[in-house]
Amino acid sequence: MSNEFQAPTDKKNKIKVESEIVIAQFQCNAAVANNEVPVYVKTVFVGDGASIEIKGKSSEGKAPGTIKGEVRNNCFYGKLLIPEKVKDGAEIWFEAKLPKHGCKLDSEKIPARPIIEMSRMEWDRTIVHRGEIAKATIEFADGVTDGTKATMSIYEYSPEGYHTKVLRQPMIVENSKLELNWVFDYKDVDKIPTQAELEPKGRTYAPPKFFFVVDINGVRVGEDQMGGLLEFRDKLKFQVLDECGVPIKDKEYVLSLPDGTTKQGNLDNDGMISETDLPPGKIFVNIPEYPDLIIED
Repeated sequence: MSNEFQAPTDKKNKIKVESEIVIAQFQCNAAVANNEVPVYVKTVFVGDGASIEIKGKSSEGKAPGTIKGEVRNNCFYGKLLIPEKVKDGAEIWFEAKLPKHGCKLDSEKIPARPIIEMSRMEWDRTIVHRGEIAKATIEFADGVTDGTKATMSIYEYSPEGYHTKVLRQPMIVENSKLELNWVFDYKDVDKIPTQAELEPKGRTYAPPKFFFVVDINGVRVGEDQMGGLLEFRDKLKFQVLDECGVPIKDKEYVLSLPDGTTKQGNLDNDGMISETDLPPGKIFVNIPEYPDLIIED
């Protein structure tokens, strides 16, 4: 298509523009058997609603099928199903075609890969505290070779499905596995809704939990939390002082926890409270013998 314009510019001119496909590409680096791979097509001077056909091709064995759709804003996004019996190592590509415009374009070629099989996907623990390192591991039994690029993402779990991404880490497969050491931290613990705040809304307190997913060869694994949920539990350690700044020793304390429960204990000789494995959120400390002294952590 030529962009050269040679007509006079001091009067109205009628020009003819040519429709064209300028990009046809996969949005992944391999085509995994029995999975859908994302495709992207970019056009110019093509109206919304124009018909487009994506025809999968293979250098060996069974080729992917054909998908049809419509161009929107000079773009088309789709997913092409790779046959289960595609030959490992075969070259896969697709032809993008605009039937009514008479133009087409072949995509780049990517290698076919067998179905990804995993032997292990898990956290190294079920509970994590701030400052600790949690390790996420996924081991591949088949379908992935060393040197393959991947991305591991960690999400905060939501029962309603509105998971929040907290980390995205590019990685490379080594020794048929991926391992990520995550130094855990949690900002704004005080903003975690308590049971008292949730109960009027008909909801129940739940501590933050996390899961991880892996994107590799155009396939995402772990969205069903198959690697397990990592639960955040908090610690509490501080000194209780009276109005004169003197440590209150050997007295009973009561913790009002964000999940609506309470926990009792005794201050040590230095007036210290040391608790682990607590539900995270707002915690109120009450010393029964000092009723006017209420502490919020």
